[in-house]
Parts: sequence; C-alpha cells; structure tokens
Amino acid sequence: MGYAGATGDDDQYRVPLIAKLLHALPHYNITFHRINNTFRPSNDVYLESLGILGSIPAALLIVSLFGLLLYLLTRCCDRKPRPAHSITSLKVTLSIVTVLCCAAIGLGLYGNDDLHNGLLDVLQAGRKVDGVVSSVRNQTFILENTLTMKIQQQLTELEDIFDQKTNNQTALNQLQQALLTAKGNITIAKNAANDIRRPLVGLTITDFLSVGI
Repeated sequence: MGYAGATGDDDQYRVPLIAKLLHALPHYNITFHRINNTFRPSNDVYLESLGILGSIPAALLIVSLFGLLLYLLTRCCDRKPRPAHSITSLKVTLSIVTVLCCAAIGLGLYGNDDLHNGLLDVLQAGRKVDGVVSSVRNQTFILENTLTMKIQQQLTELEDIFDQKTNNQTALNQLQQALLTAKGNITIAKNAANDIRRPLVGLTITDFLSVGI
C-alpha cells in the first residue's frame, strides 16, 4: 500500500501507527477468502473486508454480553450457597473483559479523532486547490481578454501608422518585421492561455467539499 506525501519536509504526511496496525491485519471477504489488503476505497470487496474487520469488536462485545447474561440467569436461579473463592476466576475474567472493552473504546475514540482531523486536513487542502483553480481560470481569462481587446488594438494602430509613407524604408521594414513577430507571440500567448483555461471551465470541487462539511 502506498501513501502519497507532500514534497516539503515540513508537510510530509506520516501514516498514523493505528493505520499501519489495522492495515497489517488480514482482510477477508464475506465468504472468508483472504483478499489483497491494498488501500482501495472505491472497491466494493475491499470495503466489505473493512466492514468485517469493524464488526469483530462488536461480535466480541455481543458474545461477552451474552455470556454475562447466561451467568446472571444461572446465578438468579441458583440458591445454593457457594464459598467466596469460587468466583475468583469469574472476577479475573470480568476484569480482563472490562479492560479489553475499555481499550477498544479508547482505540475507537482515538481513531475517530484521527479520522476527524484527517478529514479537516482534506477539506482545507481541497479549498486551497479550488482557490488555485479559480485563480488560474480567472487570470488566464483576464490575460486572454487583455491580449485580444487592448494589445491587439494597439498593434492594429501601429500597423496603420507603419502603412504611412516614410523616407527610411529600412527602419520601416524592421519595424514591420517586429510587428509581425509581436502578433505571432500574442497569438501563441492567447492560444496557451486558452489551452490552460479551457479544461478548468466548470471545474469545481465546492459541491464535493460541501458533502464533507
């Protein structure tokens, strides 16, 4: 399983220890066949295996509660006096089960908090990406309009001026050649700005981010 991180050392993503431990557990599908544990959130079989792993603590809790219920029922119907040392093993068992349940609850709370912080980081990064996309889209639109409406008009005025008669034909030819070069560069810049802006038109992740809020 690969984890993507940021390029900067300070922003390098570090996989939590609990994620490493849970990922190292074997993954089984509903038919109890082991599957590949590669992180695939869009795969139904992988999500099914996660559901099975998540149901194990609940199944253990149900079994423990059922055993406690049976014990209470037997004690309720049993009227025979018993020596005090006869329930020592039960006390030890209940203590161990209690500690395990507390550990499971604490682990669940820790995982929930870690997941919450991770989602907040994802939402914040998504907003930054959406802002960058919107900024690039607007700037390329402004650049394209500027080249079309202002610079192109100024070059047209220069072309009209260069059409006038002059005695220095050599300088005029050089100016006309520079004007043609400028027109070509403007065309290239407009096409480049349009190529950048066109895929970004209508691209927004605001609706996606609003689902996570």
